Amino acid sequence: MNCEAGIIVSSIGSLSVIITLAVLYAFIAKSIIPIEKLRSITTGFLYGLMCMIIPMAGVFCKDYSYTFDGMPIIVSTAGIIGGLWGGIVSCVIGVTYKILIETSVVWSDISVIAIAAIFGIVFFFLRKKYEALIKPASVLLFVYILYGIIALGMIFLNRQNPDVSFENLILPMLIFFPIANFFLIILLDNLDKIFLSHYDLKKLSSNLQEANKIANLGQWEFNVINNRLSWTEEVFRIFEIINRPARITYEYFLRFVHPEDVARLEETYVSSLREKKLFEIEHRITTETGKLKFVHERCENFYDQKGNPICSIGMVMDITDQILREQLIKKLFMQSINAVSNALEKKDPYTRHHQRQVANLAVQVGMEMGYDKDRLIGLYIASLVHDIGKVAIPNDILEKTAPLTTEEYRIIREHPTTGYEIFNDFDSRWPIKEIIYQHHEKLDGSGYPRGLKGDAILEEARIISVCDTFEAIVNDRPYRQKLSVDSAIKVLRDGMKVSYDKKICSILIAFIEKEKVRFDTLPPEFDKIYNDYLYSY
Repeated sequence: MNCEAGIIVSSIGSLSVIITLAVLYAFIAKSIIPIEKLRSITTGFLYGLMCMIIPMAGVFCKDYSYTFDGMPIIVSTAGIIGGLWGGIVSCVIGVTYKILIETSVVWSDISVIAIAAIFGIVFFFLRKKYEALIKPASVLLFVYILYGIIALGMIFLNRQNPDVSFENLILPMLIFFPIANFFLIILLDNLDKIFLSHYDLKKLSSNLQEANKIANLGQWEFNVINNRLSWTEEVFRIFEIINRPARITYEYFLRFVHPEDVARLEETYVSSLREKKLFEIEHRITTETGKLKFVHERCENFYDQKGNPICSIGMVMDITDQILREQLIKKLFMQSINAVSNALEKKDPYTRHHQRQVANLAVQVGMEMGYDKDRLIGLYIASLVHDIGKVAIPNDILEKTAPLTTEEYRIIREHPTTGYEIFNDFDSRWPIKEIIYQHHEKLDGSGYPRGLKGDAILEEARIISVCDTFEAIVNDRPYRQKLSVDSAIKVLRDGMKVSYDKKICSILIAFIEKEKVRFDTLPPEFDKIYNDYLYSY
């Protein structure tokens, strides 16, 4: 084999080994070793080992005193990819190897390796600062500058060696090695990006799983066609499933749904499939260990070209702690309302049970008027505290049996304003303070404290006004004994012409005449509404 052929074979052999190195680097240095400095040293060590292996590819040119073994490619690439430590370690190993084998051009070899390492390290840091340097044109320019300097250095250091001439260096140093180095850098950079992306995805996936665990959030996928459910690990944890089945079906899932919620859940899901809308629901489950939990589920449905449902992909979140907190807040809220109401009853024996009886009447009227559950709860709460402003009125005025003086009457009329001020900073989704403020207003503007008229008065305040008037007439007051029910009805009939809401008066009078009115108890239907409010989710 002549020297020209030997150069070609030597170069191709070297490149084959280098490509193997690239694969080793990608799978070992990048994917296994997470610490950057250790990965850099490992990269240099791997490339350094290759510096000792690839000279075997140069034996094909036996009558040629210089072997083109591709070490510049390896060392420069080690610097470019592995950074400072990668370049230094591979350079040290390569130089050590050259010294040990004692070639006739050892100093030339050492110089070439050192130049390649320095260039690689410099390029590594420039690339980190200037991302554009990794573009193909920049890389190609870099490798030709590198090998141009190496070729000139080899010629200068081997001036007495006839085998080292510009003609002999054209093939390896200006064609094979630059092009090979160029493609190797591009290849490894792409591998670097792929593995970094893979690492980022793994890290993101790990973080997502951890976040899901913290948020008690699991994902599921339901194949509508073959009735197969797929659950993530977090779903099994939420449902506290110990004995996992080989196949999860829709029916298996329903076993965990609270019996009272099954029909609502199925109806909601079927409706979402039929109407092609988002499925979302909160329901209860009983875990495999027997624990009651509350979960929030939502999913998106997918369909084939004919519009038939194929699958649903969704999430389930354990909201038990949130629901229990909300229920506790509601209980504490109602306890506070009852405490405020009780405080007034303790202060004024003549108004004892007055607010509760007004609340019982108001709820009955509200139900007859078709109020929804939430509005009924608000009406009930406002009724329980509508006279709370009386806590600021002296007892000698509240309990006075003689007619009130003008000043005393003025003080009495301030209790709606005082009640409003007491509840002014009270955060509620119902207009409690405004109802308290308005419950003595009259439709004709003759009421107090602001003289509001007609629709300016909240309907809830109008209901309480009518019920308050009726309850006050048929019960004992400090200044008089109770009057008859007929007397109360007459006051309402006369008043609904100008002062009171006609519809509300008619409803209450109808209840009274049919003897359906309840003073001391709430309607059973409202008891359920009230309990649902306290324990709703």
